[in-house]
Amino acid sequence: MTKKNLHSIMLILFFCHSVCTAESSTLPLGGTVTPQGATFRVWAPHATAVSLKGDFDNGTPLPMEKENDGLFSVQVSGIHAGAHYSFAIKNGDQWLERMDPYGRQVDSSHSQSILVDPSTFVWSVPQFKKPTLSQAVIYELHVGNFNPNVSGLEGTFDSVRSKLDYLAGLGINYIELLPIEETVHRFELGYSASLPDTLEESYGAPDDLRRLVDEAHKKGIGVLIDIVHNHYSKKSALSCFDAPCGDSNGIYFYQGSHAFTQWGHPGPRPDYSNVQVRKFIEDNAMRLVDDYHVDGFRWDSVPDITQYLDYDPKTNVVSKNGVNPDGVSLMQTLNVRIHQAGALSFAEDFENNLMITRRVERGGLGFDSHWTHFAGVIHAIIEPEPKNIDIENVAKSIQDSINRVIFTESHDEVAKPPLKQRIPTLIDPNDPSSFDARKRSLLGAVLLMTSPGTPMIFQGQEFLENQDFDPQHIPLDWSKTEKFSGIVSAYEDLIALRTNKSGATSALMNGNVQFIQKNKKDKVIVFRRWDKETGNEIVVLANLGSRGFHKYESGVPTGGSWSVCFTSDDKRYSPDFGNWPEQKKITADNSRYNGQNYSLSMMLAPFSAVILCHE
Repeated sequence: MTKKNLHSIMLILFFCHSVCTAESSTLPLGGTVTPQGATFRVWAPHATAVSLKGDFDNGTPLPMEKENDGLFSVQVSGIHAGAHYSFAIKNGDQWLERMDPYGRQVDSSHSQSILVDPSTFVWSVPQFKKPTLSQAVIYELHVGNFNPNVSGLEGTFDSVRSKLDYLAGLGINYIELLPIEETVHRFELGYSASLPDTLEESYGAPDDLRRLVDEAHKKGIGVLIDIVHNHYSKKSALSCFDAPCGDSNGIYFYQGSHAFTQWGHPGPRPDYSNVQVRKFIEDNAMRLVDDYHVDGFRWDSVPDITQYLDYDPKTNVVSKNGVNPDGVSLMQTLNVRIHQAGALSFAEDFENNLMITRRVERGGLGFDSHWTHFAGVIHAIIEPEPKNIDIENVAKSIQDSINRVIFTESHDEVAKPPLKQRIPTLIDPNDPSSFDARKRSLLGAVLLMTSPGTPMIFQGQEFLENQDFDPQHIPLDWSKTEKFSGIVSAYEDLIALRTNKSGATSALMNGNVQFIQKNKKDKVIVFRRWDKETGNEIVVLANLGSRGFHKYESGVPTGGSWSVCFTSDDKRYSPDFGNWPEQKKITADNSRYNGQNYSLSMMLAPFSAVILCHE
């Protein structure tokens, strides 16, 4: 299939689904509080009858009325938010008790849903002015082990909220929460969804999430959610929802070959061709925006939504098998709605597919940005013995980071093969707090914050956390903020430059980048960032090798005085650093060098980077 044909198909699918999936009824699914009590509505097309059970039925379940399209509903007077309920679904001679797929909260026994009224929460910041994508610096965290209490891994929305002053001081302006939906197991990454529309019970109640978002907004921090709809757990509460389990996973999932995913065979893959499943996914995303005021999403493994997969049982290999038009149109429809609501949408997609960020009206998927393989290239310069650094590849990684979310650590890099290690341990397995580990990890941070993409750091990266990322057993070690307070200060300074806090570094907030040097012999790269509107100029010199230079020469685009805005060798960051360059202002003369009209020379420490700002 040609790109032109794919473009046309995507346009047709988008406009068709925008019209064809409209619901005839305006009654929401799930439990909804009304002035008189509550309405309950559920999709169970294979059911012969459905009843509502709860702590309000006096021991006699309430029969639900059958509507068209497999829907059942009932209105109940006199009940309030906090009521516990479930659905009793009759299939043949069997009764199946199920929680509400649209339930916002479950009880501690994980057997009943809890009725929630989102309208009672009073927002301190009803309208939050989000940082733009060019301003964004993201901090990825796991609610369960980011800031747990003393009894163990019991992190909550409230415990994250208690660290917002620290995060605001660090300078980040978005937090990205790893998945917060109800999962099969209590302590995990969050990627085995049981009830995608329900908050993880151990993290707190819906109002606890609202308080976290509201307080973050008061401090100028947006909230992004890692959302998972490319697969659900086989043990999901949605599995075999309205019929006993047989050869399939039930109404929410694809059957046959389209069910295959990277996480199971036959896979627990949502059926994007089904109107009710599409509505369930759309409603989930929009409810997070409308009810919780979240500011955007990171969509897990978008190719597993937009592509078909084949599974070979002989080799146990899953391979791609063409475009999934239903998954494509779902993402297009959702991204239009998300943007209309003023939220952001990021894709996890490492295939460098231009359709990901192309606007929907031009046949693309409409994402604002997507993750890229920046981390793997930068790891090449911070491995234990970086002898054969591919300067061209490092430069290409920086150049290609435009309109990408970039990072040197994420939950995948530290929790999955082949690395499974935090950067300090990767650099020096014997002593993750060594001089080498501090120098080279900070070098990676400079390249991250000065590249054109949207930078993201992973929890604890700014204080050299070296423990394995294990949500089940290991909490984040906050004592390292004191032990490595200088490194924390370095991140604060870098983030301040990246977000143009002083008003003098707007060049770092756009996509303009030009390489002045790619010195393979000396393992040095020099690149320019600039802002056409303000005329702001910045030059970054990064020494990726173990040899220092007392007088390193480089071309620069502009003559006159340049100031050292940042040096990663600053003694303020660690007393055993060398404090190179000693001079804080450097004058460029009109000698041509590296194709530039001006040049300068300066000290450049081993495994260090310097940011020069033109005055």
